[in-house]
Amino acid sequence: MNLVVRKNPRRSQSLYFPHFGNIVNELMNSSLKEVIHDDRTENTKPLTNILEHDDHYELQLALPGVQKSDIEMNIDKDELIIKGNLSSDDDIKYHLREFHPKTFKRSFTLPENAAKEEIQAVFKNGLLTVKVMKIEEPKPRQIDIK
Repeated sequence: MNLVVRKNPRRSQSLYFPHFGNIVNELMNSSLKEVIHDDRTENTKPLTNILEHDDHYELQLALPGVQKSDIEMNIDKDELIIKGNLSSDDDIKYHLREFHPKTFKRSFTLPENAAKEEIQAVFKNGLLTVKVMKIEEPKPRQIDIK
């Protein structure tokens, strides 16, 4: 089986124009600070899925080529920050390059019901899965009168 990469003839060789949907997604899911100060030359943003389950939130970050030792996770107030480095061999000649050997950084504002002390992370096969447990809200209960 041969892998064939077809290039869009309307796309310039030296420029990359993202799809309109990616632009809208980036604007809608970024803070105003990130939009005004475009740090894409310094950091890349890994593709992320965010899922909500009954008892926890789950973040899935695609980190191809990253080693577990290169990932750093911190919590600053209500913000979960995931960052690290992608390493590469500069001697390689690329025919198509869609992820780059740079630093990456992604930050997420945690919801009020997130248990910050119970965050777990697993890195396997280039996928970082972060599990953020939810704090149980007090349920109404009947008080017996004696």
